[in-house]
Amino acid sequence: MSKKAFIFYGGDVLKISFIGAGKVGVSFGLYLKKNNFDLLGYYSRSSTSTINAMNITNSNAFYNLKETLEADIIFITVNDDSIKEVANSISKLNIDYKDKIFVHMSGALSSSELEVLKNETSSIISLHPIQAFADIYNSVEQLENTVFSIEGDNHGINL
Repeated sequence: MSKKAFIFYGGDVLKISFIGAGKVGVSFGLYLKKNNFDLLGYYSRSSTSTINAMNITNSNAFYNLKETLEADIIFITVNDDSIKEVANSISKLNIDYKDKIFVHMSGALSSSELEVLKNETSSIISLHPIQAFADIYNSVEQLENTVFSIEGDNHGINL
């Protein structure tokens, strides 16, 4: 997967947000930021985690799910047991997620965990880095050479 696939789509620079501010989300967000991706910010149930992620990545802190949807690509980096719950919560916001790309980073679950967010113009993807995330800064260094598996709908996979 090239960086351009996630930076440009139809000539537009894509904006990225994260739901979940643990090691995986913050490490990957910091990696994206260091590689000039347009990272908007983070939302987490824990305001301490949200503020920590904001400070590490020099991005924004979001205090509700709706704010994360200002992005084009929304990474859901919560624990595996919470992915479907987060997707359901987003779907109940009763807003249009036209042209949004929803990505979870679980290695154990498929993109079907996000099925409730799929419509004719949105995409759902599972993107799994094949590496451990012991700590944020070492993980960012390792991401440069990490292999990823990707699975999802045709539109999302072909970006």
